[in-house]
Amino acid sequence: IIGDWIVREKEGVMNRKGFTLVELMIVLAIIAIVATLAIVNLRGTEKAANETAAIKAMESLTTAERTHKRVNGMFDTLANLLDDDGKHRVPSLQDGQDKGYTFAECEAPTDNSFSFYAIPDEYGISGDFTFICNDEGIVYKSDNNGAPVNAWPATAGQAGDPWQQAVK
Repeated sequence: IIGDWIVREKEGVMNRKGFTLVELMIVLAIIAIVATLAIVNLRGTEKAANETAAIKAMESLTTAERTHKRVNGMFDTLANLLDDDGKHRVPSLQDGQDKGYTFAECEAPTDNSFSFYAIPDEYGISGDFTFICNDEGIVYKSDNNGAPVNAWPATAGQAGDPWQQAVK
């Protein structure tokens, strides 16, 4: 009797079609874990790309400011740089925003200086750093929780200051 039961049981396993519910649940759990890991890695990559784009936009703004000063003898406002009679000097920043960052002036430009900053639209999601730049052309970064920068930090780049050079 036991021998017949073993043979019938083996034949039943061999004739089975499809997967059991447990097997399907295990496969779905593995797929969910892999998808979660991929999304987390993608978020980090997107954030890094946004931050790199913000640095490049700051460098483009610096070039536009320097060009304007060479031609006109003074620095210009960020609003004019972004849309000077329809001539977009920094095309990616037509509305003062680019890839998860918003750009604004720290202080109004003078004949001899300018300063502006870029803050993440959603701190921690679109970026972790705020970036600042002035007429020296050095881009600094700080993890200041995405707060606006209302004045140029006098100690930027000095040892112990939260503002450190973004690109060396």
